[in-house]
Amino acid sequence: MISIYRESDIFDEDQIQRINYAVKSIANDISKLMILLGVAVLADMVVLFLMILIPFVTVRTFSGGIHMKTYWGCLGLTASFIFGSMLCAFYGKEHVEIILLFTMISFAGYSYIGPKVSSQKKKLTVKRKKCFKGTSILLEVIYCLIVILFIQNPLYQAGICIALLINNLQVLILHGMERRGKMRKLIKISGSLLSVLAGCIASLSSGLLAGEIELPENLK
Repeated sequence: MISIYRESDIFDEDQIQRINYAVKSIANDISKLMILLGVAVLADMVVLFLMILIPFVTVRTFSGGIHMKTYWGCLGLTASFIFGSMLCAFYGKEHVEIILLFTMISFAGYSYIGPKVSSQKKKLTVKRKKCFKGTSILLEVIYCLIVILFIQNPLYQAGICIALLINNLQVLILHGMERRGKMRKLIKISGSLLSVLAGCIASLSSGLLAGEIELPENLK
């Protein structure tokens, strides 16, 4: 595909690289989504998975955040965020008000700092970055209003709030680490968190599949 674009003389080299990056990103994201969805289907938690995935992905698209350099690293980090949010939602559904409060506090911090774009988007103009920031803020406000006004299930309320909270926190953490030049430490911390969350996810999945953990009736 890249060779075709070069031969056409329609696009310059910078545009070709951006097109190549976009195509690869879309293909990778679709494949990762299929893998994560498959795990959610096996765990019989598709609705909660979608309740967390949709706000997390739509906001993160504009807010940016922590990125891994490899496909499997990115898949592992995304899985830890999504399934970690699902686990936290089960434990936090009795304290939705507190979770929402922390989400709003982290949102205030993100509104001041964000967005944190990837290295492939560093060439974005100031106007474009402001557009990204405004869009991500608008999306977060909409999701918070949906949680407050329309969703009655505390599990789903907690899930959406935790997804937004984790997204905001990763931007805040990334900002702090960038300012102090400690990106390597951040990667180590992320790897440790990933290992812990992966263990929790494996335990939950095995418990669900073995019938040792039962889901609420409204999730079956």
